[in-house]
Amino acid sequence: MEEPKILSFDPELPIDRIERVTDSNVRTKDVHKGLEQLIASIKRWGVLQPVSVFEKNGNYELFVGQRRYLASMEAGRPTIPAVVYSPMSKFDAQIRSMSENIQRRSLNADDAGEVCYQLYQKEGNIGKVAELLGISIPTVTKYLGYKTLPNWLKELVQAKEITLTKAVQLWNYTQHNETKARALAEKILSMTKAEIDRLLILLEATPEEDVELLSDKAKKQKVLKRVVIHLPPVYALGLSNAAVDKDSEPADIARRAVMDWLEENGYA
Repeated sequence: MEEPKILSFDPELPIDRIERVTDSNVRTKDVHKGLEQLIASIKRWGVLQPVSVFEKNGNYELFVGQRRYLASMEAGRPTIPAVVYSPMSKFDAQIRSMSENIQRRSLNADDAGEVCYQLYQKEGNIGKVAELLGISIPTVTKYLGYKTLPNWLKELVQAKEITLTKAVQLWNYTQHNETKARALAEKILSMTKAEIDRLLILLEATPEEDVELLSDKAKKQKVLKRVVIHLPPVYALGLSNAAVDKDSEPADIARRAVMDWLEENGYA
């Protein structure tokens, strides 16, 4: 990926020279959510943070700052402060849009999942996707996992009834069994955070367990043993590499390895 150059900063770039938001900007969901407050702020204080554009056919294409751009238009402003970059590909623009949105304001999970998926299809390596976006491997894995969720579970995430991470764990630990996942999701809605954590740990260890039994155990078992393992550098690196290859988080791989060893040797 060739590093684009910053050509200039224009505090009053004419808005009519900026092309309408295109697919180089990764934010497609919730674009207009809360836009009224941003419009009011811009009318009073102006645009406090510049947008990012790159030159294209004598004009400019926006790739960071879609909401500021839209709100400025609604506020009737003829200009907007902008950092102007040299021309770049759609791929490079999407990466920078994703990175900026994650660092500044959380993206909708659908948008983040779609970009991570596109980059993973192109690069074929989670570690490379994480490096390009400037985020952690577990974060990339989480967004890729979100892509596999059924729509009803995505809706629970969007409604903040369940966190994205826990939704992905629920779907994976039930081995994509929709009937069981739905039944457990209904239980989770009335559980405390600690009970949900215990439920998911129990589910991972015994995915064949009955839903009611899992729920009862999660509510009754108040303490789960937590063990901290310190690995020599060579094994820590191996665990990190395994996480990339297996599209999983290091802690999940380590926990599964310990459980498998205990079962194989008759300790569990």
